[in-house]
Amino acid sequence: MSLEWSFSTDRRMRKCQRQVFFGNIASWHNAKDPLRRESFLLSQLKSIDAWRGSLVHEAIRSFVVPSWQARQAVAWDRVVEEARKLGVRQFEFSEKRRYRETGMSKSKAKEEYCALFGHDFGAAPTQAELATTLDSVERSIRNLAGLEMFLRHVGGRNFYRPETAVSAEYNGVRIQGVIDLVFGGSYGHYGVVDWKDYSASSTTEARLQMSLYAWLMCKAAAWPVSAPENLELWEVNLGLPAVQQYRIDQTAFDELEDFIYRSTESLRALCGEGLYAPSDLANYDYTENPNSCRFCPYQNVCREPEPWIVIASTSTKSKTRQPINSDTSLFRLSDLTGTVPAVPIGLTRD
Repeated sequence: MSLEWSFSTDRRMRKCQRQVFFGNIASWHNAKDPLRRESFLLSQLKSIDAWRGSLVHEAIRSFVVPSWQARQAVAWDRVVEEARKLGVRQFEFSEKRRYRETGMSKSKAKEEYCALFGHDFGAAPTQAELATTLDSVERSIRNLAGLEMFLRHVGGRNFYRPETAVSAEYNGVRIQGVIDLVFGGSYGHYGVVDWKDYSASSTTEARLQMSLYAWLMCKAAAWPVSAPENLELWEVNLGLPAVQQYRIDQTAFDELEDFIYRSTESLRALCGEGLYAPSDLANYDYTENPNSCRFCPYQNVCREPEPWIVIASTSTKSKTRQPINSDTSLFRLSDLTGTVPAVPIGLTRD
């Protein structure tokens, strides 16, 4: 099974088919093929807002969860201090573009790995933006510290597992999700936490996300969950702050599966079996929205892929392929003011 699906895959399909090719098909961290390696690096680029959210997640994973696991009181001032230090180190890592160093990897850089969009595209974030971001991260952490009832409920559990990857097969596609935090209850009963780091969220999207987590926990053999009612599902919005518990049942699963089925059918129609071939890029249409191109991390390889297409990846064991003719199939970002090739195109909360 080659095709993989997540909510981010669905969002990419809705935004631009070519993002699906670069982000889901071509991207591979250990490839000898230059296009695949570059696609992976570009997939790591984050906006300042996305980086802020990931920094909050990392601070919770590295400096809060270990205290819960050791059944110790969380030293929130220290968490804030360490989070700010980590943010500075990550910013410096990105500023020096160390993510492009030969031999550099996420496993080698560990928690310091960071790649910001502005550092790769010549619009570098300023020190003022860094300070604003770190202040926002501190507010989120202190907002969490103030959610005393929720923290009392979560404390004292028999285990905590942050950043838990879960997956299951459906409609011939591997469905994937990463849960921010799973904590233990009685056998077959677990708590699931989704950290949000912005001031407002879509109720429908949040409900669908929670349904997916519950569905994957029930499907995955590693988790002995017999029914969605055996899961506590918590959305913790650190921007407001606010805590929302969701109740998911079989009706929610039916609606989720309908959504996944329609989305994976579109994915299969677009990507086939999901095998990588550089020449297939010509089969992926452009977005209708010029702004999607302007802020897309793949914009350079998308408009001029020839320098990156050398041979097909050795992992596919396929023959050498001819480069794409950009004179007939691609456009430059300077053309965005003109005509851009178009893309053919009940749940209750407690």
